Amino acid sequence: MLFTPRIPSEAPLLYYVGWTLIFEMFFYTVFAIALLAKRRVAVVAGASAFLIAFTLLFGPAPGLSPHAPAASGIAYLADSIIIEFLFGMIIALVYRAGGRLPLWATIGLLVAGVVWLSATAPAVPRLYSAGIAAALIVAALSLSSMSSPKGSLLMRGVVFLGDISYSLYCTHLLSFAFVAWVVAQLALGPVGNAWAYMGIMLTTGLVVAAATYLLFEKPTTDFLKTLIERPRRPASVTTGLRAAAVLLRR
Repeated sequence: MLFTPRIPSEAPLLYYVGWTLIFEMFFYTVFAIALLAKRRVAVVAGASAFLIAFTLLFGPAPGLSPHAPAASGIAYLADSIIIEFLFGMIIALVYRAGGRLPLWATIGLLVAGVVWLSATAPAVPRLYSAGIAAALIVAALSLSSMSSPKGSLLMRGVVFLGDISYSLYCTHLLSFAFVAWVVAQLALGPVGNAWAYMGIMLTTGLVVAAATYLLFEKPTTDFLKTLIERPRRPASVTTGLRAAAVLLRR
């Protein structure tokens, strides 16, 4: 829960998804410090240079499996999986600069990403296999110049799935475990009912994620946004109020 870079002998409840949050929090910290540079290119260059140097100095060899690294402490944080964040920053720079892809390039990158993943996993280390494939797919979808029917019910549904994705990420294992427990209590074996079993699991996972998002994540996010975006009083107004308060006390 404290994002400590150490895997205990008894893994925490959300270990199988929570280990990635350690890298996310570390990246957010590095990126927040890099924001002091203010210019977009300088921010990305500074964060990239630090992460690459940090990985080379303290990290293990880049032979990664799809699972959590076995190291602990600083070597854990220096795993080359953090280089995948650099791909996202580069894509963001291109997007912010107005770079867009025509339809043929969008489809080409999507196909290239899927083909690259199929051809390299699991023989090639994760950074060069799933990392590059994910970057190609994300770039294709993020930078596509294709217009989308934003007002359509289908598009609103897709956007909502994106909105609840973090809640889904954090709760889906608990939802699946709950369904498995119910099935076991009712002595209903999933063998022979695989499609129904998967359908119930998927539905339960989405319902729990949507409820978590609507009842907890979104209200919490909105509340924090109001605190951050609350307009500050001008210095002259603050000084005047303090002066008035002094006079009243007299």
